[in-house]
Amino acid sequence: MNPIHQKRSHGSSLANWSTNGCFSIILLALTPLFTPFAIGQTSSGLRTCPGQGGALNLDAVLELISGKNPRVADLISVCHVSFALDPAAVERLSGAGAPGPVLDALDRETLSRLSLSQARAEVVALESRKGTNETAVNLERDAALGKSDADYKVQREKVAHIEAKREFETTAEYNGRVEKAQADLTAADHNHEAERGRLTEKYAADLGRKNQPLDRRIAVLKRALFPVAGAPPTYTSYNADGARLTVGIGGQEFWFSVEPRRAQALKEHWSAVKVMQRYEDEDSRDRFLADASTADAILGRPRSVVEEQQRDQQIQTLLVSAQQHLGARMYDQARDEYARVLTPELDPNNQTAKDGIAATARAIEEAKAQQAAIQQQTQRLAELRRNLAQNPKLIPGAWYDSATDLLWTDQDNGTDVTWQAASTFCQALRIGGFSDWRLGTSSELRNLYDPSKTKYSKACPKCMASNKDAPSYPYISKGNITLSEPGSWSSTTANAGSAFAVFFTNGTQEAHRTGVSGGARALCTRHVEISAETANVAPPTTVGQSAKGNNTVAVRVGQFVCPGAVLLDVDLAMKARVVGGFSGQPVSSPGDRVITVPIRIVEVDPQGIGLFRVEGSQTAYALKSGPPPKSSCP
Repeated sequence: MNPIHQKRSHGSSLANWSTNGCFSIILLALTPLFTPFAIGQTSSGLRTCPGQGGALNLDAVLELISGKNPRVADLISVCHVSFALDPAAVERLSGAGAPGPVLDALDRETLSRLSLSQARAEVVALESRKGTNETAVNLERDAALGKSDADYKVQREKVAHIEAKREFETTAEYNGRVEKAQADLTAADHNHEAERGRLTEKYAADLGRKNQPLDRRIAVLKRALFPVAGAPPTYTSYNADGARLTVGIGGQEFWFSVEPRRAQALKEHWSAVKVMQRYEDEDSRDRFLADASTADAILGRPRSVVEEQQRDQQIQTLLVSAQQHLGARMYDQARDEYARVLTPELDPNNQTAKDGIAATARAIEEAKAQQAAIQQQTQRLAELRRNLAQNPKLIPGAWYDSATDLLWTDQDNGTDVTWQAASTFCQALRIGGFSDWRLGTSSELRNLYDPSKTKYSKACPKCMASNKDAPSYPYISKGNITLSEPGSWSSTTANAGSAFAVFFTNGTQEAHRTGVSGGARALCTRHVEISAETANVAPPTTVGQSAKGNNTVAVRVGQFVCPGAVLLDVDLAMKARVVGGFSGQPVSSPGDRVITVPIRIVEVDPQGIGLFRVEGSQTAYALKSGPPPKSSCP
């Protein structure tokens, strides 16, 4: 028989217990451990309650505890407990030294009869009793502290009293007596503060001991589940594949996760199933299913809440994934995931998804523009390399080595410097609109060495001093590079305090101390690419109209034109050579270009690297030096 059912079949009064027969009376007489509420043994192995309708009141339980009956918890589990665990009962049980199993059994029996409102009322009463205990203990503490202060005040006055200097007492003796009294006073003050601390701790411990059983009962109540009044559960359906039980509670569907065997057992005994809720459950809307066959309650939530949570989780997962794809430039995936969030099934008004789609569209446009710019820059760079290969001196002040794709300054700095100064010189250099000049590595410098070509620097001062007819100092290099000395610093370090210098007399390198200018100078280089400065410069501005017509302009170094302008020869004094096959004569300065043939411009480099394209030709032409004005063509 189920213990709960058996418990209800027993009597509830001690007066009727005598009808059980003389055997029980004999047991009472012969067995000291059995109190007037002794438990008899049944054929089923369970203890019987005291008589028909017998009940356990608080005094009976306390008597069993004081008699150290080992079966008190068993008796409580099968018999009716007729009292509530109010603050007074809790304190009496604690004072009697009720063991944990007995308290646990009382908790189970009393909780089975409580409604949620009764449990909350009990907690209020327990909290009130705790407050009463605290007030009483604090009064006792304050009285004890007051008495301690009063007693110490008398003692302190005695310790602090110092007699006047005696007639036959030396000053040193008197001062010693004063110092001792002051030390005794300090020690007494310290001891009194320590005593006050001990008293405070003692009464705090007393309060903790008094309130401990009350706190325990409050915790039990707040952890417990209570039946939901007026809400019998209605079995609706069960999904075995999803292990989901659907139950109607108060006109609303709830979903419970239940494995199939448990769900089947619940359905077979559905009349015994109860709906429970937590002590503090005003907002969570969680509900539990409980039956007499097990102590484990099954958690469930409203179907609408679960579906909303699942929808929110799906939305959040999509948003996170879309953001990650957007950051990884996987724009199609990001756009599709944002769009899925905005479907009617999820959240068509989700602002984060709307903003994400807009951000994705902007990113796609920026990526297209960036790709176009990269492609255009690549084309311009390839064009620049082709033109530099045709004319290595195309950029004023520099020389292009097509074998290594490096631009070199066409001369060194002109004076001996330290390695640090040489590096700083190159970093500060501005030639051809570029600012990323640097010292070449030792291998890059040695690659300039060409034994088939010999050049001469300025005359060697030491040689001239001894022989006025001595030749100038020789060096060997390829390209149109002029060196004032054959030694050039490299960026390659030999160790912590020295770097290599390359000497073009024989193409060798030597380690020199970086802080000493040992006959080496600065020759700067850079890779051929669009520099940071020229990459962000606005397109060139329109040149003013010439005297020969609204669409004709003269082009000189430093000027800019826009597509569609017609170039004319307006300066007969400077017959110019047109690069790429047009007729003309070289001008005095190889860096200047003046177009002398009427021709239409069809493309102007928008980044200002000094090139334009003319009608009927794919060749780029030198146009200017220096950065362009920060304005654009109309």
